[in-house]
Amino acid sequence: MFLWWHKVLQLCLLQTEQDDAILMEAIIRILMSLQGRQALLAEERLTSGILGAIGLGRRSPLSNRFRVVARCMSAFLLVQIPMENQIRLRPGTELQLSAKAQQALQALDSLASSKRYAEYQEQISQASSFIKDAQHCLHHGADLLAVLLNTLYPEVHYLDAIR
Repeated sequence: MFLWWHKVLQLCLLQTEQDDAILMEAIIRILMSLQGRQALLAEERLTSGILGAIGLGRRSPLSNRFRVVARCMSAFLLVQIPMENQIRLRPGTELQLSAKAQQALQALDSLASSKRYAEYQEQISQASSFIKDAQHCLHHGADLLAVLLNTLYPEVHYLDAIR
């Protein structure tokens, strides 16, 4: 999954170099689709089915560390796409957080104080600072993913392609 996310980011960045408005709309749709999928994967409980629809879904089978990476990457993408037709491609431009991005950052920050995620508190705080730093733009998405994977998945060697 992480390799796929990395490749999607790479290909989207490559396409942004074309400076084509129609292509940019497609890139934004792709990134928002990826963000939505990451947000679903980061959920504590499955949201499918009747019980999921009312908040009583069964516990997610995904590990907490996977959900940390998914939530961090989801929040990063929301911050880098402040409006439906805009992507932050230059570092240093002021962060303009949408309501959804603010909510994602608050959820990420609250994750750091959760008992369930206590062992990942340092990684969550580091990722949150990275995401909120205006010196980082979409071009730094692969860097964030690499930092998260280096600290959360050091034993998984096939992820060395991202590091």
